[in-house]
Parts: sequence; structure tokens; C-alpha cells
Amino acid sequence: MTDTPADAAATPPIEEWKPEPRTWVWKDLFTAPMLAFKPKCMLISAITLAAIGIFTTLWGQLVFGMGYMPVITPLLAILGLVIAAAIFSLGATLVSTFMKADLLDDEFLSLREALGQFRKRVIPAVMVPSFLILTVFGFIVLLYLAILFASIPRLGPIVYMALYPLGFILSLLTVLLIIAMTLASFLFPAIVSVRKHGWFDNVIDTFEAVGTKPHVVVLNWALIGLIASICVAIGFAAMGLLFVISTLPEIPGMAVLFTEMRSNSITFSALVAIFTGNSVGTLEMGSGFYDWFVGLFLSFWKIPIAIGIIGYGLNVVLAGGMLTYLYVREDDYWDDEDLEDLDKLAKELEEEAKAEAAKAEAEASEPAPAKPAEEIQPEAASETESASSESSESASESVPEAGEDNKGSGASESANGDEQKPS
Repeated sequence: MTDTPADAAATPPIEEWKPEPRTWVWKDLFTAPMLAFKPKCMLISAITLAAIGIFTTLWGQLVFGMGYMPVITPLLAILGLVIAAAIFSLGATLVSTFMKADLLDDEFLSLREALGQFRKRVIPAVMVPSFLILTVFGFIVLLYLAILFASIPRLGPIVYMALYPLGFILSLLTVLLIIAMTLASFLFPAIVSVRKHGWFDNVIDTFEAVGTKPHVVVLNWALIGLIASICVAIGFAAMGLLFVISTLPEIPGMAVLFTEMRSNSITFSALVAIFTGNSVGTLEMGSGFYDWFVGLFLSFWKIPIAIGIIGYGLNVVLAGGMLTYLYVREDDYWDDEDLEDLDKLAKELEEEAKAEAAKAEAEASEPAPAKPAEEIQPEAASETESASSESSESASESVPEAGEDNKGSGASESANGDEQKPS
């Protein structure tokens, strides 16, 4: 049996399967608050901000406490900025690893699984921000050397006057590079967590992501900053509402107000110490009950809640950076290793589809197979048995009829005999 032209035309051709990544749009940015609501990520972000604050405070006291020293003090300040950026990048990349698994891999990672993936991205997470900052610093050094040369009496101002357009171009490039680095801080944690390239390739990916659609990056950055600010404000407004209600004149006594005031003072001092490394005094209420009992223990609730709110704000910004990168680079976030796996999977699926189609076509073209003799004989035997059973049933039904006929003939004979006896 062969396929007719009509059947061949009706059969759709087998199309090669290709992976199609999800299409991202700018409206996905409004899902950042939901994506950022991960307790583990909120804690990591809070620890990251606290580490940055404490380090910058201690480093600043160390560098500027020695007094200003030409060349040395600026170099130490740049070194501190590089270390602070590396701390931010490590924490932000770890948080972005959770978000990448949620968005691209459709899975929720445990802390151990996230650390396992993050371990491979530690070097890029440190090198990418360090390279960006040192590149900007290199351009500033070139400008510094040019101005230093121009400070030579008589000759310097003449050279400065003649080569001012070149200096302006170099200064303009430096300003643009600073802007690009600022925008890159919004995107590079997502790039480092998604792209499995070397650290220098991640730097190139960062500049490409910023340069592809800079207007989109700027607008998304401003929008996500507004969203993060609103989220943080909502959290602290919820804490402040309780304090405002405690101040109402309808509330009898001052116990709740004193408790709130003392706990707020302790919480504020603790947050300043955690995120800046500085210490500030606390408000003394003059009562040991409010100072060292209810007010103190209430701050044990408020401090972690406030830390979680601040960490959540950073999470929203990082989620916005991830969503912005996926939108700006479109399908470019598929990594080379991922594409190799997808191509391999596509070929396997294509081969399976071709094999199934060939099998279905072969089954359709072959005639129905004849039944084996072993299957026919049991069917014939069953038919014979059914026929014999039917004949036996009919014979058994005919026997009683014959007996009744014999009985009737015997009765007629006896009647005739009785009639003949009197004669």
C-alpha cells in the first residue's frame, strides 16, 4: 500500500525543533518586588550592605586618620573603593544566582546549591568591578599627567593651549566611562551570574549590554530605583504606623509610647552601627523598666525587621538589573554551554521524531497480517463445540416429544384392545 499524492500533501513535514527562549519586555520590571521577596536573598543583601558600611568606615578612618599624603592617600582611597565594589559584587552575584535559577531554569535553589554555582563565579565577580574601576582610574591618571605636564612654566601652558581639544576629548571619554561604569553596576551582577565566560568576556558583555540600549538601561534604572524606594518606604511606614497610633490622645497612659521611643532609639543606633560602623547615643527615658526591659526586647524584633526591609530594597534593585539585562540582550543570555546542550537535545528529539514517523509510515503501508494457524484452529474448535452443543440441545428437546408420541400410540392401542375384549 502506497501513499497517494493527497495523503502526502495532507501529511505535514517534520520541522526541526529549536529552543525558543522567553521573550522579555520592559513591563516585566514590575515583577521585581515579587522576584526579590526571598528571605535568604534578603539576608544576604543585608549582610552585604553591612559589610560595605563597616569596611568603608574603618578604611576611611585608617586612610584619612594618617593625614593627607600626596599620591599615597588617593591610591589607598581607590584601593578601598575596589575592595568595597568587590564585596558588593560577591553578595549581588550570589543573590542574582538565585534569581537566575528562578527566571531561566525554573527552579528554586537551596543555599547549598546556590553556593555550588556561585563558587565558579567568584573570580569574575571580583575581577569585573575591579577592572571597571581601575579603567576609570587609568583615564583619570592620564588627565592628571597631562595637567602635571602643563604646569611646567612657559612651555606647559603653550602645550596645554595647543592640545586642549585632545584633552577635552580625553576628559569627555572619562566622563562617559564613569557614566557607563555607573550603569554597569546595575547590570554586571546579572551578567556574571548568567554568562559562564571568563571575567574579561564578562566585562565585554557588560559594555555591550550598556551600549546596546542605553536609554532603556537608564529608564529602567530610574524606575526600579523608584520601585525599591517605595517598597522600603512601605516597610518602614508599617513600623511607623504603630508608633503614630501610640501617640494618639485616645490611648490611655504613656507606657506604649515610652516603649516605642526607647526601642526606636536602640534600633536606630544598632542600624547605624551595623551599616556604617559608627556609634551614636541612645535616648534615655529615665526608667529602667522601659530602658532595659520592654524597650530593649522590643528592639530585638525591630532590628531584624529593619535589616530585612533594607535587604529587600537591594534585592528589588538586583532583580530589576536581572530583568533589564534579559530584556536588553534579548536571547543573547543563552550561554555557549547552554546552547550546546540545547542543540544536542534538539538533535535527539529530531531523531526520535523521524524514527516515530518512519515507524508509523511503515505500519500504515503494510497490509494487515494473516492470523496464524494456531489462532484459527482454536476458533474452529470453538465453532465445532458450539455446533455440537446446539445439536445436542435440539436432540434433547426432540426426545421428550417422541416419548409423548409413543405414550399416545400406546394409549390408543390399549383403547382398541379394550374395545375388542367384549366381543
